[in-house]
Amino acid sequence: MIHHEGRFVFFSIDSRERISNFTIIKKSNNYKQPKIYRVAFNYYHFDNIKMHIGSNELVGRLNSWWDNLCIANGYNPKEKNISMIGYCIIELGKNALENASGGEISVHFEHDHIKVILRDRGLGFEGNPFELIQSNRHHGLYEIQHFVDEFMIETNRRRFVLTSNYNKFKKMGNSSNIRHGTQITFMKFI
Repeated sequence: MIHHEGRFVFFSIDSRERISNFTIIKKSNNYKQPKIYRVAFNYYHFDNIKMHIGSNELVGRLNSWWDNLCIANGYNPKEKNISMIGYCIIELGKNALENASGGEISVHFEHDHIKVILRDRGLGFEGNPFELIQSNRHHGLYEIQHFVDEFMIETNRRRFVLTSNYNKFKKMGNSSNIRHGTQITFMKFI
């Protein structure tokens, strides 16, 4: 269906027969245009559905959302790498809900990779996030960093990028526009 502003809208029906919409935003007029999907959530809503969201409910909602996105883009959500991207999305979502009371996830389907961006308004990371991840306080982030091809954390005006050199984060200076909260970006070639 085409939205009145020229955007495409994808509708899905959840298990309770409610309709929710997820917007596909076209970025350019190239033949292989990336498709971008977004969902925002906190303890009181998931996308445009008002309801109480706990960690378990969020896992189910994100899993269903990811499965629908995969199918709409011609991917099998049960295929190993695609399923693992879904796991990463769920881990990022749970962290955002538990540590920052919510956030927004956007998924970019490109012709050769999938990029995921999580943005929250929490307190952010103090110090180097890599040290926290290695200390296993953030088990999900630890697993994500070993699966993805590119990984970046922006927090409190600082940017940390996972380098191929010993699989460590390198501080990229005070170069981030993220002043409050955290933005985590990862990319996986498919």
